[in-house]
Amino acid sequence: MNDVVDAARARGINEVLHFTTNRGLVGVLAGRALLSRDDLNDEDLLSSVKLLNCPDRGRDADWTGYVNLSLERVNQNMLDYSYKWHEHDGIWWSVLAFDVEILAEPGVYFTTCNNAHPAVLRAQGVDGFEAMFADKVKWGQYGSTITRPASYPPNFTTDVQAEVLVPHSVSIDYLRNIYVPQDEHVDDVAGYIATIVGSPDVQAVVRPEVFQ
Repeated sequence: MNDVVDAARARGINEVLHFTTNRGLVGVLAGRALLSRDDLNDEDLLSSVKLLNCPDRGRDADWTGYVNLSLERVNQNMLDYSYKWHEHDGIWWSVLAFDVEILAEPGVYFTTCNNAHPAVLRAQGVDGFEAMFADKVKWGQYGSTITRPASYPPNFTTDVQAEVLVPHSVSIDYLRNIYVPQDEHVDDVAGYIATIVGSPDVQAVVRPEVFQ
């Protein structure tokens, strides 16, 4: 077992999460992987369904070859921004839940806050992983600090925007659940899985709290 995976399980972390639109979900299933922004741009198959969660990655342009994920809870700040950016696009959102075994993939980085923030600490291995749960985490651009609330369970990162960065792609072999906010989307996901060759044997689960 990988040391980082052991550390994650010791903290009670069971899922590594990524939010995406329904169009993004179709792309993930069709391509059998969740791709980084750079790799998505190179994939002709997915060009017709591509709808970027974040339209501008200028602040972390050196890291667009990595997939951005979260531990146990989504980056609510970024999800709220994405809602606003795409409020007129006629889409809905899902959250992909991957097995923690993806943390053992080569080249994975861990960040203490949003990877685009100047104050971010970015590292690999167990030390990088544990830094996400520090008592105090620098945040933002002006020397501000987040203090870990005493009420937080061990599996919550100190900053909700802390990230797991996986190079290039995450195989859907790691996909365990697809969370949706409403009952009506369960049939949508079932339809995608039934019609896209090679889709994994997973189900949509209604979990509105994951999106709040």
